[in-house]
Amino acid sequence: MTAMTDRSAITTALVRSSPGPTISQEPTGESELSRSGRDVREAARTLRQAAGGQHDPQDLAQAFALVEAALDDLATGAEVVAYATMEHSRRRRRGGGAIEGLPLPTARALSWRLHGLRRELVAARRICSELTRVLDGAR
Repeated sequence: MTAMTDRSAITTALVRSSPGPTISQEPTGESELSRSGRDVREAARTLRQAAGGQHDPQDLAQAFALVEAALDDLATGAEVVAYATMEHSRRRRRGGGAIEGLPLPTARALSWRLHGLRRELVAARRICSELTRVLDGAR
């Protein structure tokens, strides 16, 4: 029990945030999906910048409840994109020609990874739910 309260036993790994892919600061002709991704990036950056310091348990619970809802939407979005990727892949039509889209092997690989992303986002959402539950008990 002492190790739980002894700060010398606690190690924290802070991962330096990578700048991510180079994205133009002044988007032109940006799709709705790209704009949404940009908004998520900005929201995450704002959360990271506000994270330092002491926070009231009620504020933390509210913040992580909102993050939980955002992760739920992101997980659903990843799943929808995965299915859409497969649906719109280049498959042979019965009459001969192929339809527009990614080649089927590429679409399968992308879809598989998107389903993996969804799984990880759901796991993160569950952690946020547990954080909120713990913080609600601390009030």
